[in-house]
Amino acid sequence: MAKVSITVFGGVNPGSGSCGAGLGVCSPASTGPREYEVMREILVDVIGEAEVELEFIDTGGQDLGVFPLVEQAVRDGHLFPMAVIDGEVRWSGSIPLGAIIELIKAQSKP
Repeated sequence: MAKVSITVFGGVNPGSGSCGAGLGVCSPASTGPREYEVMREILVDVIGEAEVELEFIDTGGQDLGVFPLVEQAVRDGHLFPMAVIDGEVRWSGSIPLGAIIELIKAQSKP
């Protein structure tokens, strides 16, 4: 059985941002790294590293054209973080860990 490939893409969602305390300086808020780390830790504990291949890619500050699948998903209204499983955008805006675990278990059955 091949490993399930999970890539979480982090990035800046439209309209998101944070302002420095009273400085009036705002910067876009990137979303995804924390969610990925939590997902990775739990999946390794529950599923094991032998079943999944995990990767995080931060798209912040990069041309989304480098990631055509993500670029199209953003055009279609998807938000970061995006969970791409075996080359398909499965979830966006959050990472539903329970659903991902169920998907991996279903794919690993003979």
